[in-house]
Amino acid sequence: IEVKRTVTFVPWHLKIDSLEQLYAQALVIQPVFFEKMKELGSRCECLFLVDEEVGGGKRYISWAETIEDPESRALIRRPVLKSVHRAIQKVVRSYNGDVSRLMDIVRYALVFEDIVKLKQAVEIIRDDPAIYIARVKNRFDQSYISMKSGGYRDICLNIRVSNDYTRKFFVDNHLCELQLVLKSFMDLRSEKGHKNYRVFR
Repeated sequence: IEVKRTVTFVPWHLKIDSLEQLYAQALVIQPVFFEKMKELGSRCECLFLVDEEVGGGKRYISWAETIEDPESRALIRRPVLKSVHRAIQKVVRSYNGDVSRLMDIVRYALVFEDIVKLKQAVEIIRDDPAIYIARVKNRFDQSYISMKSGGYRDICLNIRVSNDYTRKFFVDNHLCELQLVLKSFMDLRSEKGHKNYRVFR
């Protein structure tokens, strides 16, 4: 799977230099990002994670199911902002205090039953005129050493969503994280598994 990033530059006067500023942007773009994820889901054969509080044990839902039953769209899990505690940890440990390097305050995962559907989604995202890909982590690449992530593999995209709304409120440069994950890996992903992944990373 090949994904190329779109090279863009953020003007110096728009660079984020505080967590407060970053989270303020995140709150503005969060609902727009969620709508974009649902739009992508309507164009590719993916599964959405179900909100655990209302899912009744159901873990995934496809867009096709929501077409048959529009009320079931309320089951789709919304993006959750990264905790401030984890954000501070990451800035201090990984980014030498540079808040502007945080690119996953707003994040989401789309799930796929096989690699073919995941590849098709990559092509749809790449060709979307409202999406700009700033960074790609392709853990399916043959050169990737899977021991770095405890055997876990996915494609992680840092993207900007640029439309009339995000430009109006000056959040079109805010970077969000989109994970494209195979269902077989998501099934194995648990709190313990995620902790192990963070240790390996």
